[in-house]
Amino acid sequence: MGKSPFPVLDAQRYSGTRDALHAYSRILGGWAKACRTRRKHWWHASLRPSLAGVTTGVIYADVDFEIELNFRASALQVSTAVGESMQAELTGQPAGELATRVGEFLESVGVSLRPDATASQLDSAQSFSGYSPMEADGLARALSAVSAALTDFRAGVPEETSPSLLLRHRVSLA
Repeated sequence: MGKSPFPVLDAQRYSGTRDALHAYSRILGGWAKACRTRRKHWWHASLRPSLAGVTTGVIYADVDFEIELNFRASALQVSTAVGESMQAELTGQPAGELATRVGEFLESVGVSLRPDATASQLDSAQSFSGYSPMEADGLARALSAVSAALTDFRAGVPEETSPSLLLRHRVSLA
């Protein structure tokens, strides 16, 4: 039997990092949901796999932008069509702090829409002391392998298929 392309993930070991990345991904999903027209199957609010983690893809708003949660670099990155960008290092800080930074940045470049999920709804006081950049990189490798496998699988399905999306709902690894 050959070597699996999927890294072994210990649910207990990764739980602190998983919980932090889940909370941070809610920031991306909130902006996608707020700025996109509703689509079937919640495609408007879903995240997409990226080379390094997950992304909103381009969000067309007053100023077009994209938010990426870069697992490999342990950073949240926002880029705009007008060339402005911001980056916040992920250190296990409360998601509310990151949400506030993203909101202030997007407001400063002219994005007037705001997500329904405010910083207070993201439990702004909860920090993630179990967050590990090394574990986040491991999760990025796992996500990349799963995304590649799903893309290959979809290519072989003759019927209509949906894009590979990640919903904001929590899936337990345990």
